[in-house]
Formats: sequence, C-alpha cells, structure tokens
Amino acid sequence: MSRDYYEVLGVSRTATPDEIRKAHRALARKFHPDINKASDAQQRFAEVQNAYDILNDEEKRKRYDQFGEPGLAGDPTGASHAGGWPGSAGGHGQVDEDALRDMFAQHFGEGAFGGFGGFGGAGGAAGRGGGAGGSRAGRTHRRRGSDLRAEVHVAFETAALGGNASIRTGHEKTLDLKIPAGITEGAVIRARGQGEVGIGAGEPGDLLATIHIAPHPWFTRDGSNLLVKVPVSIIECALGASVDVPLLRGRALVRVPPGTSSGKRIRLVGQGLAMPKGEKGDLIAIIEVVAPEGLGEADRATLESLRASVGDARAKAPWA
Repeated sequence: MSRDYYEVLGVSRTATPDEIRKAHRALARKFHPDINKASDAQQRFAEVQNAYDILNDEEKRKRYDQFGEPGLAGDPTGASHAGGWPGSAGGHGQVDEDALRDMFAQHFGEGAFGGFGGFGGAGGAAGRGGGAGGSRAGRTHRRRGSDLRAEVHVAFETAALGGNASIRTGHEKTLDLKIPAGITEGAVIRARGQGEVGIGAGEPGDLLATIHIAPHPWFTRDGSNLLVKVPVSIIECALGASVDVPLLRGRALVRVPPGTSSGKRIRLVGQGLAMPKGEKGDLIAIIEVVAPEGLGEADRATLESLRASVGDARAKAPWA
C-alpha cells in the first residue's frame, strides 16, 4: 500500500498549491537518481513524483481527499504512477521542469536536462524530450549571468582629465577600467560582459562600477569649473600684481587689478574640466587677502601713516 501523498511531500492536507509546488521542487532536487546516488533514491523520487502528480491536479486531489487512493482507480494516470520515476518505462509524471532544468544545468552542464529521455513522457525516448524538435525539456536552457557591483576610488586628476583604474572583480580577476574625463562622484560605469557567467549558453552579466573621487589638496569642483583660492598680500591687492595660479597641468600668470578686494573671482576660460561631450569648464581663481605677520616697528609705522589716507573701509557698507 502506498504512503499518504501529503506525508510523502511533507505538507498538511490544507496545503496551498504553491506550498505543494515548493515541497515537490525541494524533494525532486534531493532525490533525483542522477544527483542522489543512494540505493533508494529512485524509489523515493518516484514516490515524490507520484504524490505531486495527484496533489497538483485539482480534480485528482479532490477525489483523493474524498475517497483516498481507491478514488483514483478509474484514472488512467492515477493508478500507474508507481511503475517508475518519470522518464523510465511506465512513468507518467508531471515534472516541475523549471526547477530540474536549473539543477541539471548547474550539475551537468549545457543541454543535460534534455538528455534524460523526456520528463513527463510516456516511456523514455518517445516522450517529450526524445522526439524531433522536442519540447521545453529538450531545448537548450539559457540564462544571463548576474551583474556584479564594485566601488572604485580614483584620484581627483584621473576623474578630471580621464585615465584608467585597475579593480578586482568578484572572480579575483583584475580589470582595467576606462575613466572618462569629467566623470562625477557617484557615477556608474558599466563594463559589459564582466559579471557572473551565464547558465548554459546565456551571456555573462555586467560589472557596475560606482566611482568615488578623492579630494584634491587645493582644487574644488563646481560642475565643470575648477575653483582655487589664491593668497594675495594687501600690497598686491592695493597696487595690482601678476600672480601664479595652479592649473590641473602647469601654471598660469593671472593679473590682479589694483584695488582688488578679498573674495574677487578671476576667471580663466577653458582651464576647467573636460566634459564627455567635448566642452570645457573654466578655472576660477578666488582672491584671498593675507595680512602680513611679524611686522617690525618701521613697517607698522608705515602702515599707520596710510590708515588716514585709506579711510574707513566700512563707510560705504549698507548698514553704515
């Protein structure tokens, strides 16, 4: 006498169809004879398949719940399930093909699922997987590989001017990643085909690299523009001067007009960041007046004599 079908699948008599399918999928993977080499694996697999065939069919399950196994005696697919596991002579099972296809692809490689005589067929080679053209069971299963993610830290100059960054992928593989000029913090670069390998003949996934840019000692970024603070003495601001200003590459001589106040911005057109579409930003030199330190008595006397002629710098302030 066969075991209770609910007991075989390890589910309650009130189990939902989804619970029955999940239980069948787990047990089919566990006991399939081509995976499990235990002496009773084929018998256990046949029991699992037989139980699933009945409980997965609404009408068969209803008759079984009402009359037990005798209620299935008149069902041409109900009484013969114990004759073998699906794909063997006499086997008449429904198979959760999606679950088994993934399992076979992982354990046996491409095309393995179609080589077991046609799951669910009425007798091996004549079943669904054995005929010309076959069915889903006989076709090649393909699945695209998963994407991988990585965090990449690059120097400020590399982000500004463009360059390359070497990163390690999840497979301990070194990848040379091209960094375009003007890339922004948090931008994502997609390296196609550098992710997880696909299943079967499926194409590999991609690598998604999130870019993080290290700060620069003196430059800051404002869109495509570069900002740099330029220290200037009081005398240079008062009388005017030519001062050196750093660029990303090299230096430039900038004219500070007489009477320049601290905070004034001097723009060097086209000396900023190169952007992906070819345009370039500007470099903005921000004048920062630096007061002299360690003045001697003679210098202090000179500045004191200028105080009266310079006047009150706040005389024209809004609140004056």
